[in-house]
This record gives sequence, C-alpha cells and structure tokens, in this order.
Amino acid sequence: MILDSDFKQALHFYFGGNFNFPEYDSYRELWKHMPENFEIIRGYTQFRFTVPAYVGTAYSLAAWVSLRLASAGVRRTASRVEDKSW
Repeated sequence: MILDSDFKQALHFYFGGNFNFPEYDSYRELWKHMPENFEIIRGYTQFRFTVPAYVGTAYSLAAWVSLRLASAGVRRTASRVEDKSW
C-alpha cells in the first residue's frame, strides 16, 4: 500500500521546507483565506506533528547517550564529588 502512494509528496508535506506564505494585514484575513492556502495548512501540520516527533527523537537519543556514558564510567567523578560532605 505504501508503494502505491506518493511517498515523496507525503515526505514533503511533513518534513519539507520552503514555505510560501502570502502576507496578510490581520489575523482575520489570515483565517479567512486559510482553507484556500495549502502552505498554511502544511506549516500548521508540521508544527503540530513533525516538531514533537523531532523533539521526542532528540530526547530519546540524548537519554540513550547519557545511559551509555554512565555505563562507561564517565559519571564516576561526579558521584565522588557528590559523596563528599561539606
């Protein structure tokens, strides 16, 4: 089913850049023309779905690196400093 779809267009919709937003004078004018303007819908979709996916991936990668460094003994010096009572 995924081979029958236009995968390149879907990737551009969720991950592509080069937005072509027209200029508006007010928010009322922006929302009035929003159903007609595909770029606004694409930008809003990226903001609501793609950005959280990027953030989740970065957080997971950072957590994995932190655990790998902890198991390699990098945090041993920090634990010695914390154990000292001042």
